[in-house]
Amino acid sequence: MSETVHIAGMLIHTRLDAIDSAMHAVRHSRNTEVHLTGVPGKFIAVIECAHERELARIIEEMQSHPGVISVSMTSHYIEDMVALAAEMPE
Repeated sequence: MSETVHIAGMLIHTRLDAIDSAMHAVRHSRNTEVHLTGVPGKFIAVIECAHERELARIIEEMQSHPGVISVSMTSHYIEDMVALAAEMPE
Protein backbone atom coordinates (compact mmCIF):
# COMPACT_ATOMS: atom_id res chain seq x y z
CA MET A 1 0.00 0.00 0.00
CA SER A 2 1.43 3.36 -0.97
CA GLU A 3 1.50 6.37 1.31
CA THR A 4 -0.79 9.28 0.65
CA VAL A 5 -0.73 12.99 1.36
CA HIS A 6 -3.80 15.09 2.12
CA ILE A 7 -3.84 18.60 0.67
CA ALA A 8 -6.61 20.88 1.89
CA GLY A 9 -7.59 24.49 1.35
CA MET A 10 -9.49 26.39 4.01
CA LEU A 11 -11.12 29.81 4.07
CA ILE A 12 -10.73 31.37 7.51
CA HIS A 13 -12.85 34.37 8.47
CA THR A 14 -11.79 36.41 11.50
CA ARG A 15 -12.57 39.66 13.22
CA LEU A 16 -10.35 42.37 11.74
CA ASP A 17 -8.36 42.69 14.95
CA ALA A 18 -7.66 38.93 15.06
CA ILE A 19 -6.40 38.16 11.54
CA ASP A 20 -2.69 38.50 12.36
CA SER A 21 -2.99 36.21 15.37
CA ALA A 22 -4.99 33.63 13.42
CA MET A 23 -2.53 33.67 10.51
CA HIS A 24 0.32 33.18 12.96
CA ALA A 25 -1.49 30.20 14.52
CA VAL A 26 -1.88 28.53 11.10
CA ARG A 27 1.75 29.17 10.20
CA HIS A 28 2.75 27.52 13.48
CA SER A 29 1.46 24.18 12.15
CA ARG A 30 3.82 22.19 9.95
CA ASN A 31 3.43 22.14 6.16
CA THR A 32 1.08 25.11 5.87
CA GLU A 33 0.85 28.16 3.65
CA VAL A 34 -1.20 31.29 4.26
CA HIS A 35 -2.53 33.57 1.52
CA LEU A 36 -4.45 36.82 1.87
CA THR A 37 -7.69 37.05 -0.10
CA GLY A 38 -7.95 40.81 -0.42
CA VAL A 39 -11.14 40.69 1.66
CA PRO A 40 -10.67 42.22 5.12
CA GLY A 41 -10.69 39.52 7.81
CA LYS A 42 -10.41 36.55 5.43
CA PHE A 43 -7.44 34.44 4.41
CA ILE A 44 -6.72 31.07 2.84
CA ALA A 45 -4.75 28.30 4.54
CA VAL A 46 -3.27 25.45 2.48
CA ILE A 47 -2.30 22.41 4.51
CA GLU A 48 -0.43 19.23 3.59
CA CYS A 49 -0.48 16.31 6.00
CA ALA A 50 -0.39 12.52 6.14
CA HIS A 51 -3.75 11.90 7.83
CA GLU A 52 -7.24 13.39 7.84
CA ARG A 53 -7.11 13.58 11.63
CA GLU A 54 -4.38 16.25 11.30
CA LEU A 55 -6.74 18.32 9.14
CA ALA A 56 -9.49 17.88 11.73
CA ARG A 57 -7.11 18.96 14.51
CA ILE A 58 -6.16 22.16 12.67
CA ILE A 59 -9.81 22.97 11.91
CA GLU A 60 -10.76 22.47 15.58
CA GLU A 61 -7.84 24.60 16.77
CA MET A 62 -8.72 27.40 14.37
CA GLN A 63 -12.43 27.29 15.25
CA SER A 64 -11.55 27.80 18.91
CA HIS A 65 -8.92 30.49 18.23
CA PRO A 66 -9.96 33.88 19.67
CA GLY A 67 -11.51 36.11 17.02
CA VAL A 68 -12.11 33.39 14.43
CA ILE A 69 -15.65 33.60 13.07
CA SER A 70 -15.63 30.58 10.74
CA VAL A 71 -13.41 27.95 9.14
CA SER A 72 -14.57 26.41 5.86
CA MET A 73 -12.75 23.62 4.05
CA THR A 74 -12.89 24.62 0.39
CA SER A 75 -10.95 21.73 -1.12
CA HIS A 76 -9.47 18.39 -0.12
CA TYR A 77 -7.29 16.22 -2.33
CA ILE A 78 -5.69 12.90 -1.53
CA GLU A 79 -2.58 12.20 -3.60
CA ASP A 80 -0.15 9.32 -3.79
CA MET A 81 3.21 10.54 -2.41
CA VAL A 82 5.20 8.74 -5.13
CA ALA A 83 3.11 10.22 -7.93
CA LEU A 84 3.22 13.67 -6.33
CA ALA A 85 7.02 13.57 -6.12
CA ALA A 86 7.44 12.43 -9.75
CA GLU A 87 8.55 15.01 -12.27
CA MET A 88 5.84 16.26 -14.57
CA PRO A 89 6.56 15.86 -18.29
CA GLU A 90 7.05 19.06 -20.23
